[in-house]
Amino acid sequence: MLLTITTTHAPATDLGYLLHKNPARPKTVVVTTPNVEYNVRFDTLPAGKFRHKDHRFEWTRQEFRQWAESVAARFGFGAAFAPVGPEDSEVGPPTQMAVFRFSPPISAAMMGTIDEATSGAAHDTPNRSRL
Repeated sequence: MLLTITTTHAPATDLGYLLHKNPARPKTVVVTTPNVEYNVRFDTLPAGKFRHKDHRFEWTRQEFRQWAESVAARFGFGAAFAPVGPEDSEVGPPTQMAVFRFSPPISAAMMGTIDEATSGAAHDTPNRSRL
């Protein structure tokens, strides 16, 4: 199951719930949020204002990454990040995205099987996947 969320329309404290306690138990969750740093590129947006009046918050790239990595580690998801829209060299993309994928714990017995199958091969850690 795939769940998509735009973070600015829900309290930040509720977002971890969507990953951990969601009755649907999605295996993949796509989260997008405005990059507040990009707001300076909108001529008609007054300084310090959000893009839409119903936004509860808008995060910098660093704030979003810190939140996403914390939630992923707490609830057993891997997180990968990608820009949405053209990237400005100074302020980044207009929108940012995190793709969370459920990473079930690996048992010691399973690790032995994985080690045998991949001996000598380089591999990524489960929670540091890329898109």
